[in-house]
Order: sequence, then structure tokens, then C-alpha cells
Amino acid sequence: MPLTGNQKEAVELDGCSILLNAGAGSGKTHVLTERVVRLLTSGDMQTDEVLVLTFTKAAAQEMKNRIAAKMQAELENVRHSLEQDPGHPALEQRISFLSRQIAMLPSAAIQTIDSFCNDVVRQNHALVGLPGNVLMAQELEQTRMKNGLLDLILAEHIRKHESGVMQMLKAFGGIRQAKHEIRSLSDRLSSFDDKDLWLSGALDSWKPENLEKTACQSVSAVLSSALLKMKDSAILLAQNADQKPKTAAYMQSAAEACSRLSARLESDGPQGLQSSDFSFLQKNSPAVAETEQTVLAKRMFADAKSRLKEFTDISAVVQEQIRRMKVMEPVVRSTVELTLEYDRRYQDLKKERGLIDFSDMEAYALQILSIPMIRDQYRNQYRQVFVDEYQDTNPVQEKIITLAARDNNLFCVGDMKQSIYRFRSADPLLFRRRSKLYQEDSSRGKVINLFRNFRSTTNVLNCCDDVFSVLSTHSRELDYGEADRLQVGRTAQGPVQDTLLITFSKEDADPDTESSELESEAIAGYIQERMKHEIYDPRINEGKGGMRPCRWSDFAVIGRKRTEFLSSLMDVLNRNGIPYSLDKSGPLLKTLEIQMLVQILGLSAGYEDDYALLNAMHNGFFGFTDQDITDLARLPGNTFMEKLSSQQTETSLLGLKCSRFMQFIQELKTRDDSQPLQDVISWAADELALRTWCTALGEGRQRLANVDLLIQLGSDFQRDGRNRLHAFLSALKLMENDSQTLESARIQPSSDSVLLTTIHGSKGMQYPIVIIPFAGKTVGTGSGMKEPKLTVEHDINHPDSYSVSLPYIDPDQAAEGELFLNELAKSANKEKSIEEERRLLYVAMTRAQEELVITGQKPGKGKSSASLMNWVLQALDSHPDHLGKWKEVPADNYARLLGPAAPETEKKTEHRLLKADPGLFEPEEDGPVQRDVYPVPVSVGASRAVGLMTGCAKGNCENPFAVVRSEEQLDEDTDHLEAAQRGIQIHSFMEQADLKQILRPGYVENKVEEMFGPEQTVIDADKIRTLFSQPEALYIKEADVVIREKPGSLQLPYSELDPEYKGGLSTKIQAVIDLVVRRDGKWYLFDYKSDQIGVTPEAPTFRERLEERKQHHRIQMELYRRVLKDNFDIEIEGSWLAFTEPGVFVPVYQKSKQSA
Repeated sequence: MPLTGNQKEAVELDGCSILLNAGAGSGKTHVLTERVVRLLTSGDMQTDEVLVLTFTKAAAQEMKNRIAAKMQAELENVRHSLEQDPGHPALEQRISFLSRQIAMLPSAAIQTIDSFCNDVVRQNHALVGLPGNVLMAQELEQTRMKNGLLDLILAEHIRKHESGVMQMLKAFGGIRQAKHEIRSLSDRLSSFDDKDLWLSGALDSWKPENLEKTACQSVSAVLSSALLKMKDSAILLAQNADQKPKTAAYMQSAAEACSRLSARLESDGPQGLQSSDFSFLQKNSPAVAETEQTVLAKRMFADAKSRLKEFTDISAVVQEQIRRMKVMEPVVRSTVELTLEYDRRYQDLKKERGLIDFSDMEAYALQILSIPMIRDQYRNQYRQVFVDEYQDTNPVQEKIITLAARDNNLFCVGDMKQSIYRFRSADPLLFRRRSKLYQEDSSRGKVINLFRNFRSTTNVLNCCDDVFSVLSTHSRELDYGEADRLQVGRTAQGPVQDTLLITFSKEDADPDTESSELESEAIAGYIQERMKHEIYDPRINEGKGGMRPCRWSDFAVIGRKRTEFLSSLMDVLNRNGIPYSLDKSGPLLKTLEIQMLVQILGLSAGYEDDYALLNAMHNGFFGFTDQDITDLARLPGNTFMEKLSSQQTETSLLGLKCSRFMQFIQELKTRDDSQPLQDVISWAADELALRTWCTALGEGRQRLANVDLLIQLGSDFQRDGRNRLHAFLSALKLMENDSQTLESARIQPSSDSVLLTTIHGSKGMQYPIVIIPFAGKTVGTGSGMKEPKLTVEHDINHPDSYSVSLPYIDPDQAAEGELFLNELAKSANKEKSIEEERRLLYVAMTRAQEELVITGQKPGKGKSSASLMNWVLQALDSHPDHLGKWKEVPADNYARLLGPAAPETEKKTEHRLLKADPGLFEPEEDGPVQRDVYPVPVSVGASRAVGLMTGCAKGNCENPFAVVRSEEQLDEDTDHLEAAQRGIQIHSFMEQADLKQILRPGYVENKVEEMFGPEQTVIDADKIRTLFSQPEALYIKEADVVIREKPGSLQLPYSELDPEYKGGLSTKIQAVIDLVVRRDGKWYLFDYKSDQIGVTPEAPTFRERLEERKQHHRIQMELYRRVLKDNFDIEIEGSWLAFTEPGVFVPVYQKSKQSA
């Protein structure tokens, strides 16, 4: 594709720094690549003289691949020219030069900014007092050290009964929240380029001599805001044509009074105001005309007036704020001081262990590059510095970039409207600041704009303009003037498709179900209906475009959060046979399940380490609470190992937890010394019921695959000798340190499936049809532990503005309230969150190539909410003559397309099964209350329970769990890992396959190849078809409800698992049920088994072998039946084991026979 005028200028302009302001779909990566290739092929610049910084490894690798491909193409062109003119010296020299450049590309500095900082630190480690062999601490290791260190620090200060710390704990409601506050403040400060200056200024406001000044300033700011709000709403109401003259005059008078009071406040401060200055508030407002335009203004006016009345006694307000600040001063001071101590000791701890983390890398790199000699060295080394996605930088990264580049060799690419990583401390105002600098002083650099969009249709772009031309008028950060609007760059355009708004009101939703259920059904109904029609594809017919059948993979559902999909949407898609894949990828060691497992496995290597013990105790598997850990910290002993050991013989609840924990550690060490590594890891996962825990969470199949991948890595790593786990875990850490990222297990999605992803996950991508779901949810809010009470404000545009504050909390007086200082900081941060949400909407809308759909609940009449849907509707209401073609459709119109609902009596049962309470599957926090011979586990997986159960000799016992177990009979599969992997593949296939299509010729082969590739040898298509040709398969193929991979739990007396146990305690059995179906109103249970029977069906011993396997699995099937009855009130009519290897069903339970 030829370059446009602005693109060509960005590629070819030399001699100055450039800020490429590139809108969505404008080809920014293409331009950046072309500029790098031009420099490297010009003969004037070597490969190692270019520095290209990105924010992800994937982006860096893609950049390298693109550059290599273009340079290789150039080399081939020159070779072709040489063939036409053999022996030409200039062509031969050119080939030699290009070959050298391409050969150097793999080691070129095309890398993430983290990787660049890492190189700077490793090459100059001595300058900042680091050893040469410093390692990168994994997140797992960081979490372990941070939690342990915080526990120790707090325990030390609690033992001293320091008043400020004790008041802080009271204010925060306990140790857990206090730790969260300290960690949050520390993380927030790590991205500040002026951390020390900021802290000094923030604490200066809380000094006793400055409290009155700070309180007055905060009162003035809050009062000014309320006056402005009342003034603006009064003007809107006064100017409304439907108002009566009396009302309009009153509103005009109120607006003028607000203006006078604002002027007095600015000149005299709050101390100069009198109660009489607020007398205008006593006048009653006349009736306001109720129109669509006045409803919100009327409410704003009433709210502002009510708020202003709080300031009538202005002197008392100021004195109360001073008093509250005095109460909270020790809390703020203690929190900041503990954070500083935590930072200092954490740095010392990392240095002691030879570790650094990512925030250290940036801080150390900045410190090193600030040395003039080192700065000049890097500036001389790199003649051109490129930064991709510049809008996502934080203040520290910005300083690093500025130090590494010269005044005239920096090329930054980005789009402020696509800055969506504030939660990583990215500050989009850095982009604006550099843009303003270049525009005001051309000698510093040049801004080049790219706003021609080559991705989306005209209507999609027009709809974006309709929304953001209005939203930008209410925004301080979103620039969207005439020059910022996206222009159409595509030449191939199909039939115009309206942008759909699929909406519903609160009243539309069924009161017995959540509104998300209706919305999910509407999304599914829309997708099914849209699949019946063709879609325009600009790529076909040699790029001329044309219509083709719609595919599942044309749809991308792009949500704000992945949790939106885990509520109801995936269930609805499943029930209606719509294939989908959940976008989930990333480093293996950063997944929650692997972090927790690796953390616990580490206990085998050095469990006497306090940090390792504390972190393992925190993870929830062993039942320890924060109070337990605090109680242990107060016990005599130098280490937590000594404290834990001292409690093993105690009969208290804490003692039992300690005993179980210590026994687990000892067993883990014993197994590590005597068993294959993969068996040790598998045992730990089973002992913790980790697989069941994974399945009960969202993305269960992905999590299970990650656990099995770690086991496979253990098998690959296997080495002789003692303490193998320590070597294995150290190797994992070293691979991460060397940037050899271990990717999560790959669960092959269907090649033709609806993609469920997040807005962050969709960044840089494009899709034919984009659906933005759940747009009616309120944005910019948070709750619980994720939201620290301590509020921090940091504004790079106002570096002299410092703020750290808390709400007013006085436990001694049982009083709570707001500090105006905190209110202002929270308001500023909330506005920044709202700004980010607007940009998220922009990114989501601009992913669409052909069609755009937005779904969500509309706000009630006269109500306003900060939601994506409300912003869109308000924008359209503001400009009825909008450019885009929009169409609003009631959600029920599409939901009805899914067919009639089940009868009410069946619907309730089905709903309970389909949407079971996740709390059913969480481990009990309270452990056993007494100990007889040994501690009883809190919870075990079903397979672990089967292994525990023993019974009577052969005969028919009353206990349904009684069975004869013969290890020789039951363990014919000697390769445990191979058997486990076989079972995983078969279960994955049965989970995703369309069970009603199994017998269709070629279906199994195609599905297996799609999921596992053509080389797989585990699943035999003929045997799967044989299985589904059996009469029992009719229960599955003719079912009206099919439930797969359903988790559940059952509380059992532990004596049923182990007859040797004589106590009265119980244990939770956690299970994942393969398949439950309903046919003709009755429920049936199936469990897939990949057992190797060992003989063919024709062999005389075949039935005997099947019976042995049936007896082995009978306990598990009985557990499943009881789980369904206990959790979901489902009475099973019959159950079968489905053996996939021979392709037969074996009955286990029949209700009619049992009754007889």
C-alpha cells in the first residue's frame, strides 16, 4: 500500500524529533517499520545504532519480523538486479551490506522498555551497588517477600504498642487492610519520578502548623465546586424556553449570587465569609418546568443547593475540618512512615538475596542514565530512538526515554485517545505535554498527524465521530476537534450496516433472573440471527471486496472486564450451541494457579524461611486467617518454623491448622527425596484439591491445562539426587530472568468461534463485527479490598500539588465522615478513571471493521449514570442530526429468537444446576475443631476421596462406598503422566464436541484436528463413533438439557473415607462432573473414562476387566450422584461409565433396580 502524504513525511523527515499522533487504524506500525527499514537500508546507519522500545514482547517480536521481512525483500530485489547485471560492484556491495544488516537483526535493540532497563542495569550494576549476578525476582517471589516482610514489620510495631500504628490499625479495620494500604501506596509511589519531593510535600500539608491552612484550602475548593455546579445548572434552567418568568428570574438571581460569593471566596478565603452571605439559599425555588432537557439540571441544582447549605456556618465547618485532620494526622503519618520503612527494608532484602524487580529496574536505570557520562554513552550509541505506544508511558519511563535520546533523534508514536493503562501508572498527559512542547517550539520537534483510517467502514467512523465529538466537550483529557476526527481511508465499502444499540430498561428484565441473563440472551439471539445473512469482506475478489457467508469467527465480543463473560454470557452461548473461545494467554508463572502451586512446592526447598511460610499460610489452602498469623507472631521463638512447631501438639483450632501444615511440608520433603519429580508435583496438586479449585473458577479448562503443563515440565526436568524441587524451581526462575518466558498452556480454540476478549486484549486488533456488551454498567467505581482507603493524587501538570489523605475515621468516638482534602483527591482520581473509561470506549468502537453493536441497560427516565451506554445515548440526543446510521432495538426482540423458556417447575431446577453458587466449591475456612489421631483435611478432591476409601470384602455391603481395591488390577497404566494427558485430551474433546453430531461422517476427525492438530494420536475417531452408536447414547443425543464439566461438593463424615478414623469430623469432597443430561424430564449421569482395558472386546476376559474397572469407579459415581442431589436437588435416574477406549457404556446405577 503506497504511503499517504503525512505517512511519507513521517518516514522520510530527518534532523528533528517527531511525535507521530496516529489515530486508530491509521497505519502507525507500518510507518514506524518503514522508517526503521529506510534507515537500516540507506547504508548510513548500522543495525546496532537503532533503539526501538515497545511495551510488550509480542510487539517487539512482531516489529523485528516486519523489519526482517522488508529488508529480506529488498535484498532479493537487489539480487535479482545483480542477476540482470552480473558483476556490478555497487550491487555486490549493496548485497553484502544488506546481508550484514539482516544478520545483525536478531541481536538488535528492538525490545521492551523493561528489557532495555534490564540491560542498562546489568551493564552498569556496580554504579548502583548491585552484584554482577543479580537476578530478576518473579512476581511469585516478590509477593512472597512482600507479604512476609509486611507481617514482620507490623508484628514488630504492634509488639511495641506504638500509638500511631495502633490508631492506624483501628482506622483501617485490621491488619489485612493496613497491609493493603501500605502495598498500594508503595506501588503507586514506584511510578513517580519525583517520589521524595512528592512525599515531602504531601506530608507537609499534615504538619500541625499547616493544618489550618490545608483545611481552609480544602473548604474553599469544595465550596467553589458546589457554587459552580449551582450556577451552571441555574443558568441552564433560566434559559429554558419552557420556564415561567418567575422561575427564570429566580434562577438568574441564584446564578448571580453564586458568582458574587465565588468572587468573595477567592479574594477573602472561607474565613472572610459570613452566614449572611448564604442567605440567598433560604429562598424557596418556584416550580420548574419538567422537560427532558430540565430533569438533570433540576436535580443538579437541588443537589448543589443542599450541599451549599452545609456551609452556612462557615466558621464551624472550617474548625471541624481542622479537628478531623488532627485526628487523622497520626494515621496518615504512620501509614507513610511504615511505607517508607517497608520500601527501605524490601530494597535491603532484595539486595541481600541478589534480586531486583521491574520497578527497581526502571528506578536503577533512571539513576544510572542520570550520570552524564553514562547518558552520553547511550546517546552516542543510538543514533535513532523509537518509542511505540508512547501514550502508555509513566513519568519514570518518560525520563528514561528523554535521557537515552538526543534532542533531535527521538521518534514517538502513539494516540492519546488510546491510552488505557492508567492502572499500570501510564499517564496520557505526558503525550499531551510533549505535543504542546513541539507545537510551541518547532526547534524541539515536530508533530505529524495521521487520522486517515484504513480499517473501518464509513458508518463505523461516522458513529465514532457522533459519540466522541460530544464526549470530548465534557473531557479534560480527550482531544477530539475537527483535526482529530478519523477520515475514511478504505476504498472498498459494502452495503451500509446500521450501528445497533440493543437496549433494555430495568423493568424489561425478568424479576426472577439477573438483567445480565436477558442481555446475554439478546447477544446470543443477535449472533444467531446475523449468521443467517452474508457479510461484506473487503479482502476478497482481489481486494475489490464482496459478500460472503457470515462465520462465527467474524464476531468479537469485547468487554471491559473478563469477569463480564464469566457471569452469564458463556452459559447462554453454551446452551444455544454457539461456539466461542475465551482470549486467555500470558506467562505461565504469572497465572494464579501456578503461582500458588509453585509457592507451596517451594516449601520443600527452604521452608524454614519466614517469608515462604507466611506467604503459603496466606493462600487459603491451609485455613490460616490474618488473626492466626498475628497470634503466631506474638508467640515466643525466633522463626515462624519454631512457632508452628510449638503449636503442633495443641488441641486448639490454630494448633490443628499448624499440625496439618507441618505434616504437609514433611510429606512433601519426603516425597521430593524418593519419588519422580512429576509425581511429587501431582501429589501436591491432588492434596490441595487444586484441580477441583481450578475447575470451580472461570476458565477452568485453561487452568487445569496450566497445572498439567507444570507437571510435564517437571517430567522433562527430572534429575537424580535429593532436593530436586529446589533445582526445578530455581530453573524456572532463571528462565524468567533470561527473558525465556514460559507461556501458558495452549488450549486450541475452534478456528471458527466467537471470540470473547477484553478491550485491553483487543488493543491493536480488528474484527469484522464488534459487540460491546454490558455497556449499561456504571464505570469508574471500585469497592472492597481493591480500593485503598488512602487516596493519593499526583498531577504531572501541577508538580507543586501534593495530596495524600483518608476519610475521617475515629474508632474511639465511633465516628466516621469525610475530610474535604480526601473528597477532593477522590474526585480528581474518579475523574481520571472516567476519562480512561471514555478512552476504553473509543478503543472498543474503533476495533470494528464492518459492523458495530453495543448492548446494555438504559438509565431510567430522568436519571443519568456514568456508563458507556448512557454516554452514547446522550451524545445522540445532543445531536439529532448525527452523521452515523444508528438503530435501537429492544433486547427482548433478539432474546426471543432463542426459543421458548422451560416450564417454570423445571426452569428453577435447571437454573440452580446451571448457575450453582460458587461458594459451594470454596474450601472451608474453618478447619477441624478437635484432633484424635491425626488432623482431618478440610477438603479433598473426589479422586483423592476414592483413594482414601476402604471397605469390606467382596459381598454386597450396605455402605455404597465399600469396594475391594487391588493395586495390581487397578494400575495397569504404569505411565501415570501419559494416562493423565490422555484423559485431559479426551475430556477436552468431549467438553467441546457437538454430541449430536458425533456420528456425522468426518465430524470427529475434523474436530480433533481443529483442537489438537493433525499429529495427535490419543483420540480414536472410530471408537468414539462406536461409543455413540450404543443404545445408551440416545439419552445424550435426545436430551433437552446438556450440562458439561459441572463442579460441586459434598460434606461427608471423615470416617466414611477412612474407617480407622474414630472422630466425628467431616470433610468436603469436591467434584467435577463430566456430563449430566435431561431427557423426558429425567436426569442421567455419565462419566468419561480413558482407561486402557488391556484386551479387545472379543477376548473372554473383557467383561471381567470391565467389571473390575466399574468397581474401581463405582465410589466416584456414587459421590457424583450424591453431589447432584445435595447441591442441586437433582435425582439421578441412571448413571453410566463411558469407556472411550473400547467404546462401551457400563451401567453403574439404575433407580428402578435400586428401588426394587
